[in-house]
Amino acid sequence: QYDWDGTLKMVEKATEADVRRVLAKARRNVKPLSPDEFAVLISESADPYMEDMARLSRRYTQERFGKTISMYIPMYVSNACTNKCVYCGFNHDNPFTRKTLTLEEVENECKAIRSLGPFENLLIVSGEYPSLTGVEYLEKVLHVCRPYFHNLTIEVMPMKARDYHRLTRSGLNGVVCFQETYHKEAYRKYHPQGMKSHFEWRLNGFDRMGEAGVHKIGMGALLGLEDWRGDAVMLARHLRYLQKRYWRTRFSVNFPRMRPSESGFQPKSLISDRQLARLTFAFRIFDHDADISYSTREAPSYRD
Repeated sequence: QYDWDGTLKMVEKATEADVRRVLAKARRNVKPLSPDEFAVLISESADPYMEDMARLSRRYTQERFGKTISMYIPMYVSNACTNKCVYCGFNHDNPFTRKTLTLEEVENECKAIRSLGPFENLLIVSGEYPSLTGVEYLEKVLHVCRPYFHNLTIEVMPMKARDYHRLTRSGLNGVVCFQETYHKEAYRKYHPQGMKSHFEWRLNGFDRMGEAGVHKIGMGALLGLEDWRGDAVMLARHLRYLQKRYWRTRFSVNFPRMRPSESGFQPKSLISDRQLARLTFAFRIFDHDADISYSTREAPSYRD
């Protein structure tokens, strides 16, 4: 129901007076900010107020989470994929050896991860290949991993609600899924073939997670596929909708960004370090409770 171009215009027309008004409301903390107000804080007009936003962001972070950072570690169980996403190394047409772990290999990975240190949050990742890594396989993987970790999350293909519910009974705590971009027309260009080419199936997957009673839902967009500002505002709208509908569920947001690479595919737009910081501060001011995740692909000096 939201217009992409209209969303971008809303960000672009924001003034410094709008920023001051939104920050004043945020400091009073009487009522949560709306997604439209969030759009003001990611605009370039907010750049002179970065330090104010950083202080306010830190205040709400420490009120909710204290001075803590949670670490998770990924375990890739399969790089087989039926999709042909133009930006992804797992693209079905890329010529390299595919591997799906046996349950014995999964357990060996668990033991190896435990030997690295006190990691308690495991993210189980796979390409989207239903006949190899469908719900039956993932259920077995969860049973193998459960004795080793307190928290198990999957980042796999979108599923039916009944499949998510089935996995929650097998030890699943959370699901991470990136919409990649909320620009419906552009989405088809980046995901030409495979189940991932179905925009609505992926978008509505978050509702299926909520209906299944998944404890925690992780969401995000791949910043740089399209204008990052449009995807950020759409993400904020999506989060608010899900929070109202599935209020027993916890949520996290992720800000993976595309960078120039040696591959043939390049980002359409780049989000700078400063813009990513502003987006992070703005999202914490917008929502005090959602976890905010950063990738270790970011430079250590920056994420620290």
